[in-house]
Amino acid sequence: MPIESIGEQVNLPPYYVADFTVPPTDQIIEFDPEEQVTLELNTGPIGDPNPNDRIFWRWFLDYRPDTSDLPVESSEANGATPEQLIDGIRKEFRPCATGTSRLLADDDVHRVEVVVADRPFVTSPDDAPRPSKTLPEDAHYFSLVWFIRFDRAQCP
Repeated sequence: MPIESIGEQVNLPPYYVADFTVPPTDQIIEFDPEEQVTLELNTGPIGDPNPNDRIFWRWFLDYRPDTSDLPVESSEANGATPEQLIDGIRKEFRPCATGTSRLLADDDVHRVEVVVADRPFVTSPDDAPRPSKTLPEDAHYFSLVWFIRFDRAQCP
C-alpha cells in the first residue's frame, strides 16, 4: 500500500501563559521614582508548537504607529528557541534614566509593549502603517502591553 503524504506543516502561533506575566497586564502599575529605580517586566514562559520555529521580539515605549519610532530593545538577529525562553523575556525598565525619559511621551501613564513573533521582523518602508513592527505575511505574533503611571517631576 502506498504511504499517504503527511502534507505541509502548518505554522502555529507562539504563546505565553498569562498567569506568569509579571507584573500582570490587566492593571495600571504605579511607579514611585522616589522609592524605585527600576521596574522589571517579564512575559513569563514563551512557547511555540512548531519545534523548529525561533522566537523574535521587540520592546517599544509609548509607541505611536504614525511615527518612525524605533524599538528600544530587540532580540538577537537569529532569535531564540522556546527552550531558551522558559523563564520568559525580561525587560528592566528604568523610567527616570536619561535615555528612557527622552523617549517617553509627556503623559502620566506610559505604554510599554513587547511584540513576540515566530519570524524575524522586516525592515519597514517609510510609509508603513506600523513601522518597526512589520512582520512577514506567514508570521504569527502576540503582544503584551503594560501601562505604567509615574510623575516624571519626581525623578531625581
